[in-house]
Amino acid sequence: MLKRNVIILSIILISCFVLLLVLILTGNCCFKDRCQIPLNTFDRTPLFFNLKDGSFVYPEDDSIVLERDRTISIGCPGSSLNIGVKWTEMTCITETTFNVFDDNVDVTTMYCEDDIKSTARYTGKSCEYSGREIEVGFELGQDKFLRQMRICFDDKEQKTYYTEHDLTHLIDNHELSGRRPFFQEGNFFHVSGKGVETLYTRKVQRLTINKQLNLSSDSTDVIKDGDSSFFLSRGHLAPKGDFVYGSQQNASFYYVNAAPQWEIINSGSWNTLEWRIRSYVSRRGSDLKIFTGTYGNLVLTKYSSSPLYLYYNSLSQRGIPVPEVYWKVVYDPARQKGVAFVGTNDPFLTTDNTNFICRDVLKSIEWIKFSNKNASIGLIYACTVDNLRNVVNYVPKLTIIDLLTD
Repeated sequence: MLKRNVIILSIILISCFVLLLVLILTGNCCFKDRCQIPLNTFDRTPLFFNLKDGSFVYPEDDSIVLERDRTISIGCPGSSLNIGVKWTEMTCITETTFNVFDDNVDVTTMYCEDDIKSTARYTGKSCEYSGREIEVGFELGQDKFLRQMRICFDDKEQKTYYTEHDLTHLIDNHELSGRRPFFQEGNFFHVSGKGVETLYTRKVQRLTINKQLNLSSDSTDVIKDGDSSFFLSRGHLAPKGDFVYGSQQNASFYYVNAAPQWEIINSGSWNTLEWRIRSYVSRRGSDLKIFTGTYGNLVLTKYSSSPLYLYYNSLSQRGIPVPEVYWKVVYDPARQKGVAFVGTNDPFLTTDNTNFICRDVLKSIEWIKFSNKNASIGLIYACTVDNLRNVVNYVPKLTIIDLLTD
């Protein structure tokens, strides 16, 4: 009899355990005192944000989790929610139920009527080195703007000094990007012809670069043919991979957030650097600020002593310089530590004829390594932020007490 009771009790305990496990795995448990917003239920994902400080609210795994009574905002800038407004605040009740306009609403029934649209605009403020400040983000109406990145732009040379954006430690929970959007020119460039988009086509850039290098118009010595990666691509400064929501990723496709970068480098060492920084912030579990810019004008001394431009009609009519180097400052504001990475932008370099613009401290950075054995895909080195600023005087001034080595 005792043995039978033990068996029955064991069966009951196992059944209870299995039931509890099922409830946890299916999300039907543990959310009574908080809310979850499962992002995979949306066809067009809205933006979730805190209106008070303009910060975005990001998912942990595939859901946003909030405490009961917490209020956040949901919105579809450039479109509208299916409840007839562009955005609104909502307060957590329980599970997927939120209070919206004094009604209890299941958040999974809310969606964007159309794709979210971003905005890039001058702020009317100046920035380093007589640059003009641009902000990229989302208009909410009523003079409210949700900023994603800040840009310092030189409208005379038609080049971006740097971009600034936040990199969340939750970046691994990013949405998978859909169709790659076209870059947008905005009202920031003044080039004759069909615009910046045309300048980046391989045919036109070959004509432009060869003219400056005194090569025949159809020469493929520099801008090569076929499947070669020896051509100038639209090199993202703030990469789309640094953003969580699909609408944020799409908002990175502005020409003021790009500069001419050799494709073999863009998809080579520079891409590796971006990926490793995202991996680092995810492991660390604390958010970072990222500043990315360009410096100098590339000169291919084998052919000419003149600096190269993507837009070139004459010495008095030129713009969008091809940078000598790209740089990226990684800053941890919580610990006031930072490091600057520099990447070459010349696939014709060799490792023995590279001039570093600041003292290399890459070996001191424990969380990232580069072999730097192939100069054609770009050489990456690291400097202190102050050391870089001694050369690139428009690098923003930050409070840094130590090198970001760990």
